[in-house]
Amino acid sequence: MNDWIRTTDAFDAVFDVASAVADPHARDHIHPALDSGDGMHLNDRGAQAMADAVNLDDLAL
Repeated sequence: MNDWIRTTDAFDAVFDVASAVADPHARDHIHPALDSGDGMHLNDRGAQAMADAVNLDDLAL
């Protein structure tokens, strides 16, 4: 699904949060430094990485 979202022209913009927080050695997992410890939720650094993935210019009308 993520690959389709990243490559389709159905959207004006995509904020690729999955890539922003992915473990480079296991792309389907949260980077250990950004993981809250349960493997499913971000810690504060992960939340910041997710926020940093958003290009605010893409939100302008």
